[in-house]
Amino acid sequence: MREQHGNRLAEDLAVEDWGVTYDELEPYSWRAEQLIGVGGKAGNLQGKKTDGGNVFEGPRSHEYPNPPHKLPYATTLFEKAVRELGYHPYPVPTATLSRTYTNPDVITRPACAYCGYCSRAKAQPTNVLMPVLAKRKNFTLRTGCSVRRVVHRNGKAAGLSYLDETGVEILQPADIVIVASWTLNNARLLLLSGVGEAYDPATGSGTVGKNLTHQVSQATRVFLDKPLNAFMGAGGLGIGISDFDGKQGLGAYPGVLRGGNIRLMSTGEGPINGFGAIPPGEVDSDWGSHWKKAALRWHDRVASISSEAEHVAYRQNYLDLDPHVHRPVWRPLDAIDPGLDRA
Repeated sequence: MREQHGNRLAEDLAVEDWGVTYDELEPYSWRAEQLIGVGGKAGNLQGKKTDGGNVFEGPRSHEYPNPPHKLPYATTLFEKAVRELGYHPYPVPTATLSRTYTNPDVITRPACAYCGYCSRAKAQPTNVLMPVLAKRKNFTLRTGCSVRRVVHRNGKAAGLSYLDETGVEILQPADIVIVASWTLNNARLLLLSGVGEAYDPATGSGTVGKNLTHQVSQATRVFLDKPLNAFMGAGGLGIGISDFDGKQGLGAYPGVLRGGNIRLMSTGEGPINGFGAIPPGEVDSDWGSHWKKAALRWHDRVASISSEAEHVAYRQNYLDLDPHVHRPVWRPLDAIDPGLDRA
């Protein structure tokens, strides 16, 4: 990014290239897509661009394991409109199954019924990995537990300390510890465990907690002349364009470093969440009989066009422990294993 933008980047912008390439990651992405049954349409299959998919994506080695979902009214209108504007619409890839699917681990899941009750994706460890792991004699699922720290020895993980469902602290030895509790808690756990060097914004040293980033989202409501049957939908069903995503299509906007995707989603609106959207100026109050009549008139005629953009890393954005909050006092681990380091 610095090679592309040079001195246009702010001095406090902490951007670095990934340590791995797309070509190195792509086989693992394909493996994950097979396991969870992602549905979509490839726009760049082995270097060949295909209309109807995301032509701006990196080259894929395979087509998606499943086809896209059927499109309801709102997404069909959006696809037609953006195509007429010269953009490149594609079905948003999703882990809600468009058909009954059996993955490489022989786990079968039924197709989506478009009931509108789910939210976002519907593939997760409980229905993709658990059926496989449950058959292994060396696997045990422990619920109601809270991991307190990663214990380590000579720079390598040696296990973890956790509280079980009764509040008893237990040390679980392990050669490999996977820290996968989302970004905020990952940093918290590593800092509490004394793993790595905490990031210091004053000096720029350290890496744990460094470069906090997030998504920037914005949505615009559109009001249509026909009912949408928006109570029906699927967790990730939608049409998107990537003509302004990343570095695409930004030449006419000096000073803008990164863009984002633009989508219209039909995920299924709940009866309460989907009620009350009224065009500006329709009523002069957000309650009362006039508001109710307007809300009923426009119910199921409202859709949202949303955008998810990239918030790049800045020097001053980082994660750290609150110095004013009491830290837990760990009981001596030497009594369990004298070789374990104390953080």
